[in-house]
Amino acid sequence: NVKNCTNSYLYNYLLQSLDKITASSSGSIVKGINSKDVKNILVKIPKNKDSLSELDVQFRKIEKIQKIISGKTKEYEQVIKEVF
Repeated sequence: NVKNCTNSYLYNYLLQSLDKITASSSGSIVKGINSKDVKNILVKIPKNKDSLSELDVQFRKIEKIQKIISGKTKEYEQVIKEVF
């Protein structure tokens, strides 16, 4: 039951499943999915609530690291522009 999971878990699960979700998209010019497609997505939810809490902690750590990497990438690109 999706009601038993956190928003963070659901967001990250769907993000990791994005390739599979977009593979089922339809449309000749603009690909998209409809509400029926969304309702048919099966979300695997750990039975242990403690696992969900630990996953949330790990997701937050990953998001912080991604922000740091993004900032460092921008710094690097700026330095490269200045050098060349």
